[in-house]
Amino acid sequence: MDRPQRAVWIGVALQAPLAVTIAGCEPTAESGGELDKHEVAASLGEAQVADIVLFVHNYRIGAGHGCYSDGVAPTGELMCGPGDAPSLVTWRFLRREGEDYVYEIRRVFPVDGRSPGNAIPRPGATQTGKTIRYTGGVLVVMEDDVQRVILYPKGTPHPPRVDASTTRAP
Repeated sequence: MDRPQRAVWIGVALQAPLAVTIAGCEPTAESGGELDKHEVAASLGEAQVADIVLFVHNYRIGAGHGCYSDGVAPTGELMCGPGDAPSLVTWRFLRREGEDYVYEIRRVFPVDGRSPGNAIPRPGATQTGKTIRYTGGVLVVMEDDVQRVILYPKGTPHPPRVDASTTRAP
């Protein structure tokens, strides 16, 4: 039996709305014609997405230095780094491809400001972005001589071990 599909606009904390087509979701009379938020979350795999941690590792300072998200929501941002040169890292969940999660991740370094919402790139700041496929395990998304941006499953010892055998995003 074919399940209906419905396009839905989801707005997340001052982010631009994201149009998502969710297979198998349809509004009910009980919901006043709206989709149930729990059904939407289940269709998006939100619980599984949230089981991933994004870690901005200031490895130049030391092994445990950095900032991490408490799970990765469909969109988010994190500002982290030495007090004189923090980075702004943003992410956006794009889609599932089989068992994999596809994200767009961007980093701006250095930025001024006290929080992600008011971060302003400094003159000459480096802006890096890539679309990555997360298949599980520890994944180094991007790195330079100051920081590494890493995705890893919740429950992995923190900070995750990174060496020559660690998978790196292309």
